[in-house]
Amino acid sequence: MAVKTDEAAAGKKRIGAEERRRQLIEVALRQFAEQGYDGTATRDIAEEAGVAEALLFRHFPNKREILRAVIQAYGPRGDFQALAPEIAEQPVEEALVRIYTRRVDLLWENRLFVRLVMTESKKPGEASEEFRAMLEEGPRLVADFLRERVHAGELRSLNAEAAAALLGGAVFSFFMRHQRLSPEVGQPLCRNFVREAVELFLRGALP
Repeated sequence: MAVKTDEAAAGKKRIGAEERRRQLIEVALRQFAEQGYDGTATRDIAEEAGVAEALLFRHFPNKREILRAVIQAYGPRGDFQALAPEIAEQPVEEALVRIYTRRVDLLWENRLFVRLVMTESKKPGEASEEFRAMLEEGPRLVADFLRERVHAGELRSLNAEAAAALLGGAVFSFFMRHQRLSPEVGQPLCRNFVREAVELFLRGALP
């Protein structure tokens, strides 16, 4: 058997470290979703990416760090960090709509990641531990945002954790109920729901 090089084939154009890292993360996501985290070996990821396993370990010291990189790429922290400059000066209603609109857009775009989370978070083991931590982080980031807006006087004093869980849970539940629709139909429905949910949260249902 021929010894693998750091590229898929001799003479193939080399790609940069960041592009290679992104490629490995995408391949890992697909492998984890299709085979399960425990059922995927690092050599499986390396083989599909067309690289030597040694190169994989230059980017990630072990499989758990690959999973953490997948979560960083597709989970709520990177999402929220990307939005932070945009929503900093927006009114609270507009900012909340933006936060959850982006969230549902990413849910539609990354349904493979959603499937992975839903499957692996139910199993015991290190993948479940990582996903449970991730699922706690999303509401915590929104709760921190709400506390900032309470401090700024835009919102009355409230239980930020409960409010974040209420909004996030409603949005995710709506997505899950409609995920079998085509994105062309389901995504606009989810976007409309976000705006209605935020308005109901901020203004209440009483006349």
